[in-house]
Amino acid sequence: MAGAQTVELVLDTRLDAAVRSGWTRLQAHGLPSLADHPHPTNRPHVTVATCAADTPVDWQRVAEAVSSLPVPVRLDRLHVFTGRRPVLVWLVRPDSVLEQLHLRVWRALGEASVRNPLYAPQRWVPHVSLARGAHLGIGAATAALGTTGPLAGTAVAARRYDGRTRTVHTLAPSR
Repeated sequence: MAGAQTVELVLDTRLDAAVRSGWTRLQAHGLPSLADHPHPTNRPHVTVATCAADTPVDWQRVAEAVSSLPVPVRLDRLHVFTGRRPVLVWLVRPDSVLEQLHLRVWRALGEASVRNPLYAPQRWVPHVSLARGAHLGIGAATAALGTTGPLAGTAVAARRYDGRTRTVHTLAPSR
């Protein structure tokens, strides 16, 4: 969604470091990696919802929806979303707390016609992106990353990304 607005959960220091380490290991093996992403707002996160750039959003209502942070996050296993531009991700195993936060955000965004349906409560697959355009298999990624088994931590803050201006705005600060 070009120029989209997103609601993203920011990871605690330990999970952030684990994902960044994964980016670096992929890069060191000559594989695609978000370590190469040049934008200063690039950081590990879990996208909770997206909507079109021109969608009127009550950001105060969305901020209230994420006010229960921190919430548990468990990085589970690697996966590749296939399509025009494959994406290598670290799946997040959702628990009821994370699912409830997601549902509150989804509802706070309002009209279904402006929300990205891939983030609907029945379809949302929480994840942290490792590489875009990743034409590599799980085997190559696992070999580069080493053990990527379950790793527990928390989402400690929330932000929104405005794709039109390429800026980040805090919704719920770290506690």
